[in-house]
Amino acid sequence: MKWWQADSGLHADRRARLRSNEAARRRFAEGAIAPSATLDALRTGTVRSGIPVLLYWTTFGNVIAWYVGPDGSDVRNVFLPASVLEEKIGRVLASSGGTLGRQPYDETAARELFLFLLAPFAAQLSPASVTQIMIVPQGPLVRLPFEALIDPASGTPVIDRWAISYAPNATMAVAALQGAARPVRTVTALVDTIIDDTTKETSAIQASGAQLKTVTRKELFAGSWRADSLHMLTHGEFNSAEALLSSLAPTRPADPPLLAAELLALPLRGLPLAVLSACKGGRVGARISGEIYGFPWALLAGGTTATVLSRWDVNGDSNGRWMGVFYRELAGGASAAVAAAMAMREMRKGGATHPYYWAAMQVSGR
Repeated sequence: MKWWQADSGLHADRRARLRSNEAARRRFAEGAIAPSATLDALRTGTVRSGIPVLLYWTTFGNVIAWYVGPDGSDVRNVFLPASVLEEKIGRVLASSGGTLGRQPYDETAARELFLFLLAPFAAQLSPASVTQIMIVPQGPLVRLPFEALIDPASGTPVIDRWAISYAPNATMAVAALQGAARPVRTVTALVDTIIDDTTKETSAIQASGAQLKTVTRKELFAGSWRADSLHMLTHGEFNSAEALLSSLAPTRPADPPLLAAELLALPLRGLPLAVLSACKGGRVGARISGEIYGFPWALLAGGTTATVLSRWDVNGDSNGRWMGVFYRELAGGASAAVAAAMAMREMRKGGATHPYYWAAMQVSGR
């Protein structure tokens, strides 16, 4: 085969792929692209929602922490060398999800990180009216479960005081703050039945009163479904080289894996919630610009209001119980962040006090 024949074949293949994705491209093009966030827009969002936002930027020698809330804004330059920050985050992660709950949680590192990252804004966050915080992390902080940090004054985890959610960037934070919670009454689900036999998640969803409809991969991409929540229960695999090539395992042998980048082809515009109950579905990667990519970004960029994904390999039984409380609270009208906080607190009260069991799931959006 001559080189020009091979080149012609590649062009033909590309055109065929573009034509096959035309419906998805039209859906994505129809959605309004949000303008870059401004300080005024972020401040307005916090006033309307009552939810303050903490933005972080890490450098070689310090962490720049920025508070934006209904009462104004404040910036702190925290001396914390990158090597020290990464060491403390590594200790928190290794003792929470890394040991599968078999080793004691490193409460010392959790207390120290609280003092560095949250304590500088104690005056703004302490009023009783502040019940939720949105975090916009950067650098190594994207891996940190802020919910599991410990307030040295009370000796309790952050989640006992505030509901926590995240946003990949300030623009998505503004979009999330503008949204409003609504009860989850219908759920479309892509389910690995073998996993569900252990977690019993579909039964937990139905027990909340929500109507559950399972679909295949083909039906999911056909775009005819509509629901308050999209729930995907399968195995996940994080791609550290390119986060948007991270994949979800097929729920049927004949199907290919589902890539994070492919989620943009789904009819996500206006979808209130997407849940990826998949191991490591919440892990992300950062570009040289500092922007965060992965499953959370793809779902939010596609138009989903909020996402729930796992930080680490979850325990099937405890995650099923977590989802039961979560969907029960959603059915009552709670936002994703508040419902997740209630699930975490109930797990802790029930005796599952190790963060491995209750802090696995991460909410992005509101």
